[in-house]
Amino acid sequence: MSSSTERPSRVPLAAGDAWTGLILLAAVGLFGAYAVYAGLPAGSLARLLVTTVVVQWLPGILLWRFLRPRDGWLVEDLAAGFACGFALSVPAQVIGGFLDSAVVSASLPLLVALALLVVPAARRRILDARWTRTPWWLPVVIAVASLGCVRDLSGYFRQNRLDWPIKTAGRPHVDQYFQVALTNELRFRGPAGWPMIAGERLDYHWFTHAWMGQLAAVADVPAAQVVLRFAPALLPVLAVAAIAALALRVTGRASAAAVAAVVSMFTNYVVVWRAPGTALPITPFSPTLAPSLIVLTALVAVLAFRLRGERRDAASAAAVVALAIVAAGTKGSATPLVVAGLALAVAAAVVWDRRAISRPLVDFALVTVGLLVTMKVIFNGSTDGLVLNPTEAVQRSWPVAAIGGTSTTAVLLAGGVFLVLWGLSKAVLGVVLLWRPDERLGRRDPIVWILLGSVIAGAFGPALFVQPGVSQNYFRIQALPLAAVLSAAGLTLWWHNRSRVQLVAAVAAATILAWMAYQLPISWVPVRPHRPSTSFLVVLLGVVLCLLAGAVVAALDRRQRALTAATVTSGALLLTGAVSVADSFGGRGDYAGPVLPGVAGAVRQGQLDAATYIGNHSSPDALVMTNRHCTTPRPVRGVCESRWYLVAAFSGRQVLVEGWGYSPPITAAYVKGRTSITAPFNDPALLRLNDGFYTSPTPQAARELWNRGVRWIYVDKLTTPRTRLAPYARLVYQNPAAAVWTLNRP
Repeated sequence: MSSSTERPSRVPLAAGDAWTGLILLAAVGLFGAYAVYAGLPAGSLARLLVTTVVVQWLPGILLWRFLRPRDGWLVEDLAAGFACGFALSVPAQVIGGFLDSAVVSASLPLLVALALLVVPAARRRILDARWTRTPWWLPVVIAVASLGCVRDLSGYFRQNRLDWPIKTAGRPHVDQYFQVALTNELRFRGPAGWPMIAGERLDYHWFTHAWMGQLAAVADVPAAQVVLRFAPALLPVLAVAAIAALALRVTGRASAAAVAAVVSMFTNYVVVWRAPGTALPITPFSPTLAPSLIVLTALVAVLAFRLRGERRDAASAAAVVALAIVAAGTKGSATPLVVAGLALAVAAAVVWDRRAISRPLVDFALVTVGLLVTMKVIFNGSTDGLVLNPTEAVQRSWPVAAIGGTSTTAVLLAGGVFLVLWGLSKAVLGVVLLWRPDERLGRRDPIVWILLGSVIAGAFGPALFVQPGVSQNYFRIQALPLAAVLSAAGLTLWWHNRSRVQLVAAVAAATILAWMAYQLPISWVPVRPHRPSTSFLVVLLGVVLCLLAGAVVAALDRRQRALTAATVTSGALLLTGAVSVADSFGGRGDYAGPVLPGVAGAVRQGQLDAATYIGNHSSPDALVMTNRHCTTPRPVRGVCESRWYLVAAFSGRQVLVEGWGYSPPITAAYVKGRTSITAPFNDPALLRLNDGFYTSPTPQAARELWNRGVRWIYVDKLTTPRTRLAPYARLVYQNPAAAVWTLNRP
């Protein structure tokens, strides 16, 4: 660790570092060009890129170079620097949103950057930080691995357009306008309340929306362009770079960084039911997932250099608490994984090295404090509908749901075991590390146990807990990058000092048996719904074939036969997932073309235009009412699927009551899966006042709405086609799909 009194070493940019920067920049540019092709205006892309670099990325890089040890990597500075810039954007946009000031929002991160450069001690640490050169092929591998997102991104862009043909209707993904609505809330008002229900608290992981809100505010572009185009295009390269950077910090090996990136993005799982799509640690359909991954890897990286004594000071301790808060506020399932990992590291220290127990114990306390602060301040004590219920958790899980569901105890137990093993599968190569007694990348290394404990928590979470929308699966998904880093570390250590013949034999055997383990079982055994015995037989056959790979190669290894067998078997299992990914590339996703306006979730351009009109002609604190709350124009057979957020999303204004799906009171009252999105509204009197005014307006209703603050009235013409609000309101805008009225003063 360098001393703050050392003279800074100013090393010019090396050719290898320049190559790394150029390749990653080119990859970001390629994704950005794809976003422009998909409808993002080129001018908006340019403004958003400048805002990202100047207001977020550069201050974040300076902050990370201040925090990290002297030795690091350019890839790490770029990825973890983005995480720090993301963290700075949250308080900046909270203040800027409350003040509705883009200038304030942009100024605060820049002031932090200025302070870091002005204070001599901080400036010396930043300038003293240096880069370890990485091979030329590492950024190429990162860029190629990020292309694993293209299939999901293609379907996402086609399904979620920025505008729709005038004469037809489209059907965007049901959650995306919810994300736009929350982003506009943070852009214009800060975390003041739930944008779809007036007076409701914003108990939600909204930090990603603060980041996107800052981008929209400072770049002065619509929030929909940030949510639906720019963020999905920017994050794939950064997320994969963050995985590689963590592997570099943990192992110091570029080969491990490359393996971690590839394992994360291309190995998928052992897909034996030919389930559509791929399982990636990031997806554009969940905009909170990729930012939480990037912050999570930065948090683990700080823990890595703290627990190894490379830099353990007050600044890094504060960074642990801050990043723990930001990770949890970005995705509620992120920080609990690290808490579990640190708990396992403390337990391992008790067994293997009691003299070193204080370090993981202190950091366990720091991360726990960060999680508790987030639970109290951001989530207001809510667990977001997360309930311990193993039986229902397994019933709703993919292994059991894919065979048609069951209530049989034996099948549920088998499904639960498979679910846990499935979650652990990405980390199997990391078991090699537990054979080593070393203090670095061995069983005395707390980082190994942090990674392993996080993966175990991620594997058991979906098998134990139930959450609306099956969101408990995010525990497993968020653990994937940490599992990949663990496997990469184990694999690179195993192949060290192995002969070329042994390595070629291992790769060949694992690859051939992986292909057989995927193709042969699903060809031999017909898998049908409600036939769990045949389904699990397919899994068993695949595992047996992978075991053959380990046995074959172990015969060639005179040393550590058991270790070689375990490593090659694990590699074959992972490569089986790679074969399933390749098998899925021929599809184009589930997106369908234009739909009828009355279909559930259908959206017409006129609806967006009317909401946008309100946003362009009202103040940020205006209150709007709407006659539509359901994904269908009206409830179907008395049931309203309440995930309709269009007015809040495209007006950017607070709505009296729109869709109540995902709202805190509904989530708390209805925790069993999809019941929360079809539950009745928790304030029926308010709903009667709102909807009754569209069908039978009265002076009393107009007065009460005025007193509640309503000034704008949005009318979905499919919901109540014969709306006549005069003399209580004045028509100011209409098109064939929607109309806008302003409420007259009583």
